[in-house]
Amino acid sequence: MTTKCNSSPLNLLTAKHIEITKIESTSTVFSEERRGENFKRFHSYNITVGRFLLFLRDRLLISVVKTSKFSAVVVVVVVVVVVVVVVAAAVVVAVIVVVVVVVVIVVAVVVVIVVVFVAVVIFVVVVVVVVNVIFYNVGGCLYNTL
Repeated sequence: MTTKCNSSPLNLLTAKHIEITKIESTSTVFSEERRGENFKRFHSYNITVGRFLLFLRDRLLISVVKTSKFSAVVVVVVVVVVVVVVVAAAVVVAVIVVVVVVVVIVVAVVVVIVVVFVAVVIFVVVVVVVVNVIFYNVGGCLYNTL
């Protein structure tokens, strides 16, 4: 049993690749408008391995183009959504910080007002009591001595 050099699997694969390459060089990518027409014409021919592979390649190219357009749209939408979410989060954090600062300022002002009010009340009570005691005692003493 002798084997020819040309019948080795590598040589057969190379020969098929050359045959497919020749067919590929004369083929055109199916456009979307002519898809149905090309599909019918494809089935009217004798189906060869090369044509079948070209048909699959053309279908795959259209699928890849559609997928890449879809992927680009998805990427753009995801980037826009992420940017909007980040900006919205930044705005919410800024609003929370402003609200906290305003609340702290209001609380500080209320505390100052309460402290001043309490100080004034204490001062008035002390002055009135002291003045009353002094004048009452002095007046009483003066009244008793007269």
